[in-house]
Amino acid sequence: MRATNSIGSAIRLSAARSVPLIAPVLRSAPVLSGTARTGSNLSTSLGAWTVVGSEHAVQWYACTAQDRRTTSLPAGCTAIADATGTTFSVGSAQLGRYIRVRVIATNAAGSTATYSATSALVEAPAAAPTATRMPTISGTVRVGRALTAKAGSWTPSSGITYMYQWYRCSTSTTARVGAPGDGCVAIGAATTSTKYTVQSADVGHYLLALITATNSGGSSTAISATTSLVR
Repeated sequence: MRATNSIGSAIRLSAARSVPLIAPVLRSAPVLSGTARTGSNLSTSLGAWTVVGSEHAVQWYACTAQDRRTTSLPAGCTAIADATGTTFSVGSAQLGRYIRVRVIATNAAGSTATYSATSALVEAPAAAPTATRMPTISGTVRVGRALTAKAGSWTPSSGITYMYQWYRCSTSTTARVGAPGDGCVAIGAATTSTKYTVQSADVGHYLLALITATNSGGSSTAISATTSLVR
């Protein structure tokens, strides 16, 4: 402030006002990512804050019901011992439960808690595919003609990718699960396609296809019966 009279003027500064501290203020809740399945990992963000906390404390919970509220912890949620990091490995104890996380943000003015929405229901790991009907080969067994392998039937039937390997065999065999016998040699260039064009090198041999079925639970193989003798 400046004061002036006939003698002169002077400036006097007012006392500075202190800005009150504010506890962390939430803008958006933590978000979980990952697969809710035993043996898999879930991770969490710390949420977004308009007033940032200097510290964040994380706690994971297993819950009996699905819930999307982020302001409170409903009944039926139990803290998971030693689960206080931003990543959590889902165990068998959480099978059939829903997972959520609490984040407490703290600064000099206080603390604020928030919760993620619950995950999907925790499921057991997917089973590797099992062949319920063996692969088959169709087409004319003659040099220059194309043969087609069909993958057969598998359980579980969804989420499967297939790889194909064609073999040249010295003897005939019926379809069975597993690898071809000792008399069969993999045809190097025939590794990914359902189709195979019969080559002159196949004359006097039998052909078969090995299918590898893969899903999130693992991989399994099955083989077709051999074709008739290539002439």
